[in-house]
Amino acid sequence: MATVLPNRLPSTILDCIITYQQVRLQSANLLKEKLPRMYIQIRSLLWDATCVDTLAASHIQATSSMVGAAATSAEQAKKRKYENLDSSFIFVPFGVETLGPCGPEARALFKELSKKVIGSTGDPRAGSYFGQRISLAIQRGNAASILGTVPRCGGFEDVLDFI
Repeated sequence: MATVLPNRLPSTILDCIITYQQVRLQSANLLKEKLPRMYIQIRSLLWDATCVDTLAASHIQATSSMVGAAATSAEQAKKRKYENLDSSFIFVPFGVETLGPCGPEARALFKELSKKVIGSTGDPRAGSYFGQRISLAIQRGNAASILGTVPRCGGFEDVLDFI
């Protein structure tokens, strides 16, 4: 089975996170001047993404009756995994399914990040582009997963015969 891990975050996400961090730091500096130190708390966002197979035998009963059931279940599992995480982090599980549905936490984070990307770029289409990049990453993972099951062959002609 082939595993595809991104070697870097898409630039729109990085730009958004950097902008978010800068705004938080500027806000913190303003707060330091006006509030006692004990009231200031800056936390970093930590998110763990997982993509589960919508049609897997372990999910098919739930996903056939409710859209996004596998993604929601994956998000709940991630919450349990990180339940003892230090309170200096804001943890958001990001669960998606291979056929597209997202979990509720993933949708909420996507909406928030989309707003930040739109705000930082000024382009009202930036949120849509961000969603397209996530969709493409899921499609690439699906393709890698399928191609990982195909036996290695001698040439390109054998692949065409397979398809």
